[in-house]
Amino acid sequence: MTKAQIFYYAAAVVIVTLSVYLYTSNDAQAPDSNSTSQDGNGGYNSTSNNNDIQNVDENKETDSNQDAPTLEEVISDATDTKKYTLTDVNWRWLRTESATGTIISEPETAIPFVLRLSNDNSMSSQTDCNNVAGTFEKNDNKLVFGPLMSTKMYCENSKEFEYTEQLSSVDSYTIIDNTLRLTLSNETGTMFFVRTK
Repeated sequence: MTKAQIFYYAAAVVIVTLSVYLYTSNDAQAPDSNSTSQDGNGGYNSTSNNNDIQNVDENKETDSNQDAPTLEEVISDATDTKKYTLTDVNWRWLRTESATGTIISEPETAIPFVLRLSNDNSMSSQTDCNNVAGTFEKNDNKLVFGPLMSTKMYCENSKEFEYTEQLSSVDSYTIIDNTLRLTLSNETGTMFFVRTK
């Protein structure tokens, strides 16, 4: 065997040995699906990537089911009228419309018309000129105002007279969301109010 052959043989042995060593080292360091990590106390905590992914998906599904309202809850919320009571609420007059939708009258100044009905069947109202007071009777959706009294200040271009005349002819009411509708007798028109502070 020549010196050259001996040299090539020795080099081949070294290369094979080194390759085997590197392969076994990388295989030993490869992360397992069930890996361990060292905690702060020197111990080891076992983790599982597959289990973690499955748990996250299950938690998302659980949260989604808890957040979604049921059909019964949606219907109950839509038909809940307790939040839209007639009494002990301030109602600001917006306008009065005829049966055909034509505006009969509406406030023409920045001073709001505010109506308030109390649980003791008394009513009060601020107009663009005076303060009005009186009583009312309510039975289901039927609503009738008694004689109205007011202070006697004169205000030019006031809509107070039209407003109080319309209140005196109210015979029913409906509340839709935050809007109060007072229907005039013989369905000749409707007064529109909105809840206000």
